[in-house]
Amino acid sequence: MLGDIEDKSPKQSGVSEGTIRTALEVNGVDSGRISVSDNDNYVIVRVYGKGSDLLVNRKHELNMIRHFSELELGPKVYATFDNGYVAEYVKGRMLEPEEFQDPYFYHKLAAKAAQVHRVQAPPVITEGGVWKLLRHWLEVAQNLYTPSTFDQIIKEIEEVETALTRYKSHLTLTHNDLNHGNVIYNPKVETLTLVDFEASDFSDRGFDLGNHFCEWAGLDLNFDNYPKKETQLDFLRHYVASFKGVSLGEVSEEELEELYAEANKYSLVSHLLWYVWSKIQTKISDIPYFNYEEYGLKRMARYYKTKEAFLKL
Repeated sequence: MLGDIEDKSPKQSGVSEGTIRTALEVNGVDSGRISVSDNDNYVIVRVYGKGSDLLVNRKHELNMIRHFSELELGPKVYATFDNGYVAEYVKGRMLEPEEFQDPYFYHKLAAKAAQVHRVQAPPVITEGGVWKLLRHWLEVAQNLYTPSTFDQIIKEIEEVETALTRYKSHLTLTHNDLNHGNVIYNPKVETLTLVDFEASDFSDRGFDLGNHFCEWAGLDLNFDNYPKKETQLDFLRHYVASFKGVSLGEVSEEELEELYAEANKYSLVSHLLWYVWSKIQTKISDIPYFNYEEYGLKRMARYYKTKEAFLKL
């Protein structure tokens, strides 16, 4: 399909569950379906694995990939096919989890998030995609366990969703999975590029912010690294300044406090979403080196620890 391709196995190559993403050197590709001409000869070919659409609507993901690409918010997309796509190879490296704590990086990421969130949801979209995704994953999980397994989680979801009603009109383009592995840093030009749009949608901006702050804890969920209020306000000041195109000094404290409350309340949704995801993965994943069950339990422990305080903000 791709013509004469030689695997060079560069650093960004990798295999992730449900997908294969590898960087390939293109030598005169022109098969009638794909023709790539760029200054850099590397592209990313992503092929979805069998059954990987259980958690992700691949058609929707491809639409999001194209959308981010067309808005120059993600890598260029050269071609799509039924079970994957060919995209620009983004030069650079993934951020390390601890680098989220570095103002140099989180100021850049705040500006990048603002750039994404400036794209407002079309008027026909009245509900954030994260709630649809949460309900879809819950339905999948319920089919894998006994019916009563998620009774308490359903109550928690309903309670939190009701508490967040006032924020649910803040619908924008969102990435929804701003973990360190999905942020590529190019040190030569000092830029950040977002990749991997499986969870992306038009959705609640608060979730994108709150979920990102949860990602400061890393995969081992060390919530000692969850950003303190002072750090969050610094992140959000750069976010708002970039969003509005104003100076840092022009950002009001009142707006920062409102965004701080919004982001931390949505961190609770993050815990619920990824708990349900972990329950599914516990049943279907064959990755031996990651304990999904433990990950989910830690997520819910953090949820219950912070729920009362965050809902009062």
